[in-house]
Amino acid sequence: MISSNEYSMILLDVTLPDGTGYELCQYIRGFSQVPIIFLTACDEEVNIVMGLDIGGDDYITKPFRIRELISRIKAVLRRKGNTSEENKKILKFGDLSIYTLEARVYKMIKKYF
Repeated sequence: MISSNEYSMILLDVTLPDGTGYELCQYIRGFSQVPIIFLTACDEEVNIVMGLDIGGDDYITKPFRIRELISRIKAVLRRKGNTSEENKKILKFGDLSIYTLEARVYKMIKKYF
């Protein structure tokens, strides 16, 4: 399901319902070089080092500043050669859209009537 052709980048938490983000990162690295940024509350040095050593391109701990997050996303995309004009303006990750020029993040949610 996950391939570098489907996604520009993956934002990944360490704590997942069916395993760990470290395991998922290792799995993804087995077939893809899609950029992966860990975005998590696990801020111990051992966690950060592990995330980077197993293939994460960056590791950001919560709470984080949105402008810093956007700059780090841009930097990783730039290093990976994914710098099209569209990626510079709007970054999309699942139900999240990051409007970099406005420094705003929007989450799509279902409306119930």
